[in-house]
Amino acid sequence: MKKKPAKWVGLFLIFSLLQGGRVQIDSSWAADHAENRPTALTRARLYFADPDQARLTARERLFASGIDPRDFGVNILNGLFEPDALSGFKPFWPPGTSVRAFFMGQDGRAFVDLAVKGFKSGEAGIGNTDTISELLAVYAMVNSLTLNIPQIREVKILINGSDAKSLGGHVSLDGFFKSNLVLVK
Repeated sequence: MKKKPAKWVGLFLIFSLLQGGRVQIDSSWAADHAENRPTALTRARLYFADPDQARLTARERLFASGIDPRDFGVNILNGLFEPDALSGFKPFWPPGTSVRAFFMGQDGRAFVDLAVKGFKSGEAGIGNTDTISELLAVYAMVNSLTLNIPQIREVKILINGSDAKSLGGHVSLDGFFKSNLVLVK
């Protein structure tokens, strides 16, 4: 008799919690792979704001092991747009934000093109933000990609298919960003 994936996931979560671990399975991955359960999972650290919105903090999530780096990057990015149910941390990006495109070059550069509803380049694009919130939003994405995918050294963020001057008028998006551990708690 074939065992149901939900039973395996439940057993894994119970075992992890008994061991003192805090894990969360990416829901988009779980929905897409319910029938073709992978033989192995890999851990990735996604970065969210701490409760004071002053620093980034890493939260582990489980993803399918053995997928190509580009698909892994898309899964990581999608995970950043969902609240972290275990910790209550919320994403920086407005609801409905999604990945339009993700490209990795051979030179270690990655391009992330986000679909952000209501974003207007040159204005306070994601609403009423301050400098710290914008820095945390950028580096949550950059650190999550560069620190989990060895092929990525730096990240360029595009919004709605084009260059954006900034997210909310404080942090320039003109160039590429490398990981920044100074912001991590």
